[in-house]
Amino acid sequence: MFEYQYIIKDNAIVDNVAFDSSFVSQVYEVIRVVDGIPVFFDAHFRRFISSCSFAGAEMNLSKDVFAALLRLLTVKNGVRNCNIRYSINIYSEKQIFYAGFVHSSYPLPQMYEEGVMLDFLKEERFNPNAKILNRTLRERADALMSLKSLYEVALVNQSNQITEGSKSNLFFIDSLEVVHTAPLDLVLGGITRQIIIEEIVKNGISFVEEPVLVENIGNMVAGFVSGTSPSVLPIALLGNCSFLVKHPLIAKIAKCYNQRVAEDIASFRDNYYSI
Repeated sequence: MFEYQYIIKDNAIVDNVAFDSSFVSQVYEVIRVVDGIPVFFDAHFRRFISSCSFAGAEMNLSKDVFAALLRLLTVKNGVRNCNIRYSINIYSEKQIFYAGFVHSSYPLPQMYEEGVMLDFLKEERFNPNAKILNRTLRERADALMSLKSLYEVALVNQSNQITEGSKSNLFFIDSLEVVHTAPLDLVLGGITRQIIIEEIVKNGISFVEEPVLVENIGNMVAGFVSGTSPSVLPIALLGNCSFLVKHPLIAKIAKCYNQRVAEDIASFRDNYYSI
């Protein structure tokens, strides 16, 4: 599962070996490393701790120790830009913490220019407030994405509400330039989503946290995918509905988000490089 020579196991850097996949449950997080720095480290750590509390898992590493281990992991593997996946694997009689670099697929520049294709999938998370592995959802999403050559799928719940992507959050913009996204009680609240909402509010952009119904998607003029890997990625097509890719609000939100990334990288250096 992990790439490169070294991984973190519990509280140490060790050689990369296959772990026992017979775990009963798994709490996980994925963080992006840019120029050797884990981006939005504090926010990801807080969400991981929250997910652990939902699942009955326990994180035994302090934030400072974990930050130091992640820095060492990037140095020992010689990796500057990639995603790190970390998890607590819960077995019947034990729990083991793992972290390591995983295969990372980032959108091509032309995808930001031309947008990406999505389709609907009738599926919802068991517990949207915790990042717990859902193998059935992941398998169904991957199968549909492969079949139709999609970038992502838009999950639709039993109330016909568009909630989120299979591994991302979704935002839509209507003709009045109001940004819509589903509320936290319906989705896994991504860190990128959180930062984007903060920037939307700070910049006075009209915004509502409410799900868009499938039958009303035609009322939306633009949309974008947000997440650790895509950042802010325009949607060109969702089902049979075409969107405006070069909407000025998407460009503005993307610029604000990228500025926050740069600020967070500087903050991590200030706060954790002396540890």
